[in-house]
Amino acid sequence: MNRLFHISLVAGARPNFMKVAPVYHALAAKREAALAAGVTLRISIVHTGQHYDENMSDVFFRDLGIPRPDRHLEVGSGSHAEQTAKIMIAFEKILLKDRPDLVAVVGDVNSTIACALTAKKLGVKVAHVEAGLRSFDMGMPEEINRKLTDAISDLLFVTEDSGIRNLRAEGVPEERIFLVGNVMIDTLLRNLARIESGEFAPTGTMKDFCGAAKQYAVLTLHRPSNVDQRESLAPLWGVIAMIARRDPHLLPRPPEDASENCRVRAGQHGRDNGRPRRLSGHAVCGERGGDGFDRLGRFGGPRRKKRRCSVCHVSPSVRTPSAR
Repeated sequence: MNRLFHISLVAGARPNFMKVAPVYHALAAKREAALAAGVTLRISIVHTGQHYDENMSDVFFRDLGIPRPDRHLEVGSGSHAEQTAKIMIAFEKILLKDRPDLVAVVGDVNSTIACALTAKKLGVKVAHVEAGLRSFDMGMPEEINRKLTDAISDLLFVTEDSGIRNLRAEGVPEERIFLVGNVMIDTLLRNLARIESGEFAPTGTMKDFCGAAKQYAVLTLHRPSNVDQRESLAPLWGVIAMIARRDPHLLPRPPEDASENCRVRAGQHGRDNGRPRRLSGHAVCGERGGDGFDRLGRFGGPRRKKRRCSVCHVSPSVRTPSAR
């Protein structure tokens, strides 16, 4: 009789889905080999609901070729403490019911630490994908989540050599560290293959914008440390304004309330001599799955690789400041 081994993959925020997908595909490809070895491999996906809009979460499961989640915690938004606590309470009930052998968490969001900590308290082994990454800025909530998750994980899957060095410096035993590469690149390569085969159909907004622009920039803004303070946003906005004079911008727009705050802040900070700085050549579209975003890099004509630009890794969109 085969032994059951159950792995629970946790996804919460947008980037998590792109990281979970290649892990799911790799595990699914091992099912037959596991069965031959006397192990029935069960893979389940838990969606915490940290990002809960249709365009921001469910679409990723469709585009990335992974099944809809087996469990949906539907925690929604809240402060860091509220959201983390709600995830822990809801995930504990799932763990007690499903009894997985391993919980795999990815990235550095609240879902990551909440589910890792809950699993560890119940004696369930924890694997962390993208372990060891550090900004060395403890003012970032993500940095706190990274360090705490790595400290309690049984298996640490690292994307790059710096991650190994960081974990060693923090005293993590060598036998728990595995250099496996970057799952985001795995997802990118898979999506590019789909795009080039014509399998992916862009939205009308994206097709109209990218088809008309021979070269353009793609901009997202979300990290609070970049958009919440005048001294951080002002220099970024200066660079954005400079690039916008040369190339049109496409701004994928998340639906969170923070996007409105970001527009207001950008309008306040992006000024010349007390007047709002006008940015021309902008289009705003509703953000969709990873395929949609990857497609932006495939539309821009023969010079797209040279001109393709990501101004900053920071997601609420910013419309023309003069609108405020």
